[in-house]
Parts: sequence; structure tokens; C-alpha cells
Amino acid sequence: MKVIDCHVHLNGYQESEPFNIERELKKLLRYMDIYDVECAMVLSSYKVTSHRPSVERLLKIAEKYENLKIVAGYSIENHTSSDFRKFRRWLKEEKLIGIKIYCGYEPHYPSDKGYKKIYELCVEFNAPVMIHCGDTFARNAKLKYSHQLNVDEIATDNPELKIAICHLGNPWILDCPRSIV
Repeated sequence: MKVIDCHVHLNGYQESEPFNIERELKKLLRYMDIYDVECAMVLSSYKVTSHRPSVERLLKIAEKYENLKIVAGYSIENHTSSDFRKFRRWLKEEKLIGIKIYCGYEPHYPSDKGYKKIYELCVEFNAPVMIHCGDTFARNAKLKYSHQLNVDEIATDNPELKIAICHLGNPWILDCPRSIV
């Protein structure tokens, strides 16, 4: 049986500790080997920091590994039109396999007009949009934006859009619409 890990981050979550992406990559590859994971989808964050690598950095890493695929994290607040053009180019070149939005981490519902161009881009390139749903690790997150029932409007209005609800909206798993899981 093929095992694909569809949600991996190469981020450093302990801001007080030095971040070493090479160390995190080695850990990921070791665990993939131990658990027979054939492929991992590595997601970039909604923002770039010293502990959260950029999409460009992740793409450079993935060039060396056929079993690593990159999903770009998108932020209404942290990404520019230049970033959007890069995402378009990378989707066209098949370097990216999808885009993730971070509802809850940012105070935006999935239906926010700022995401419309992302949905259109994903439809154009037949790529999935991954939507963070459920609880977060951020103390300042507002969970009302990340409840998975908010995805219903996007799914209804964009029937051709491939949608992945991340984390099944944990802890509200029973609220996750079956038609879009």
C-alpha cells in the first residue's frame, strides 16, 4: 500500500531554539523511511520568518528529492502580487502541487474576497486548495474563521475547485461536511 503524508511542515516551532532546516529535513526523511512513506507534501507557512522557510527555499530542497512535493502557503496579509505571480508560474511549471490558506491563523473566512484569486488559480491549474480548519497553535487565533462549516460556501460556489479540509476541523470533526472531505 502506498503511504502519502499530505500535511508536513519543515518549520521550527520552538522560537526560543535555533532553527536548522537541514536537521528538520533529515528527521522527516528518516521518519518517511521508517514508516514507508513514499511521498510527503511539504506545506509552507502563511508567513516567512527565521523559523518558517519560504516557498523558494522549500522548492530548492524538493528539487533534490522526488518524494517531496511542495504546497505554497498563502496569506492575504503577508503575500504580494509578486508572490501570486510566482505561485502561478510554479503551478504552471508543476513545481507546486497546491496552495494552502490559513483561516484562523489570519482573521479571514474562506469566503473572503482576498482568496478568490487563489481559488481561480487552483481551478485553472487543477490544483487543490488546502484550507486550515479547526484549532490552531496560535494564542491570538480566532477560531470562528477556521470552522470547517465555513468551507461550505466555497464548495457550493466553486464546484470545480478541489478542496482539502486540513485537520478535519479538529476538534469539530463531526461538523466536517462529508461532501468535501
